[in-house]
Amino acid sequence: MSGNLQTIEQSYDDFIEEFKLDPSLTLLSKNCLSLLNEYAQLNGQNLLFQMISQSGQSHQPNFAIAVLLNDRQFPAEFASTKREASIQAAYKVLYQLSLDARQNQRFNLDKDCTLFDRIASEILSKYRDLCVSVQLELIGCKVLAGFVLEQCNEQTFSVISLATGNKCVGGSVLSSQGLVVHDSHAEQLARRGFLRFIYEQIDCFNQNQESIFEKSHEDKLILKSTIRIHFYTSFAPCGDSALFSPRDKIIEASIKDEHECYRTARTQGQLRSKIENGEGTIPTDPKSSILSLDAIANGKHVRHMSCSDKIFRWNVLGIQGALLSHLIQPIYLYSITIGFPFHYGHICRALCCRLQDYFHSNMLPESYRLNHPRIGHTRLKWKEEINRNNNSYNSLNWNLRDRTIELIEPSTGRRKPNNEVSRLCKKELFQLYKMIQSTDQKNYYQMKQTSLIYQQCKYQMFRGFELYYATGWISKDPSLSMFL
Repeated sequence: MSGNLQTIEQSYDDFIEEFKLDPSLTLLSKNCLSLLNEYAQLNGQNLLFQMISQSGQSHQPNFAIAVLLNDRQFPAEFASTKREASIQAAYKVLYQLSLDARQNQRFNLDKDCTLFDRIASEILSKYRDLCVSVQLELIGCKVLAGFVLEQCNEQTFSVISLATGNKCVGGSVLSSQGLVVHDSHAEQLARRGFLRFIYEQIDCFNQNQESIFEKSHEDKLILKSTIRIHFYTSFAPCGDSALFSPRDKIIEASIKDEHECYRTARTQGQLRSKIENGEGTIPTDPKSSILSLDAIANGKHVRHMSCSDKIFRWNVLGIQGALLSHLIQPIYLYSITIGFPFHYGHICRALCCRLQDYFHSNMLPESYRLNHPRIGHTRLKWKEEINRNNNSYNSLNWNLRDRTIELIEPSTGRRKPNNEVSRLCKKELFQLYKMIQSTDQKNYYQMKQTSLIYQQCKYQMFRGFELYYATGWISKDPSLSMFL
């Protein structure tokens, strides 16, 4: 028994040490008392600190304080002041809540689990590991997304990046120097974190170190054939992916080779943009356009393309984007795992099949293709789904290169708590590029434009949406990207 008690105490001591060193405490500007109070509010529980007893002399008192969460009473803690006893009691409650959460969030998979459950398990477990205590759960994010790398020859899976969030900036904070993260939706932040990892892997290859890349016949780097990239999102991406009626039957998907371009309404398949400072999406105009800064200054809302449309773009142009296309061949997803809601036909349409007829008769240049990843639903639920109405909207990101948590305030597109530049902004990613490759004094916009085949494919895709769905892609004013 004494051995078991010692183990428990050691576990608590480790928890306290990690808790006090956890950078997210500083990011959130919280202490254990405020964290516990916010936890109770978010979960609709009554929190009470109750003094059980007071003993000792007046000059050396000893207070016993116990915490009650609804009808659950936690053991009392003792200290020489009421505040210190309350702090110690709060620590013990947070410790127990952490144990409860870890127990509830164990993702045990059987040997017959699907690929999609395996990918979801990797992301959900990594997120849980990042939650040293309950404080990260108080961020209140609505969507969790991430990238997983599979090494087929070793049969291993590694989380490369993950992020939470579902908000975008407004027009008043746009930066012409690339210092603001415009889109803080989880899917887009996770991709930016993935790109930071890609830059590291390119550098490893150049230094003759172990890398996921090898040389291609075109003298660019190419992903090794033993490497697969998987994507997970806990919620159907905003835009076309979510445009189906609750009456549509939820189709549990095993791995399928054939996709379906499933449509039950005229509006399905259209490009859509996110609503500034809100949730939801609206169809874009019939022709592709550039949203100018003058229009924004005159009161026009900033319109960011929906996550469904951006993921579709990944499946045409690759995840790497225009800049990295100077250095590497397109990187395509092997699979996409979706949480809830899910409908196989609608998701396939939105993420890759909307323009399959168009690309069948308008072939893309060599190295590019319309990618049809394996798409499926996971039965593993992210716990935040039950708490999608809280009012905290900070966006969290983590990646394997940096190995630290960063919080972004979506309304400013900057890092918390000091309004600093995020490592995911365009400026920071451009700096990583310049550390590897000379730009000959070209700015960010110019470097992207000189990726000629990539740009050709992009405008070919834009034309397809105009022809088939009478909706156009909205691009940001080039002046927002003309920084060095």
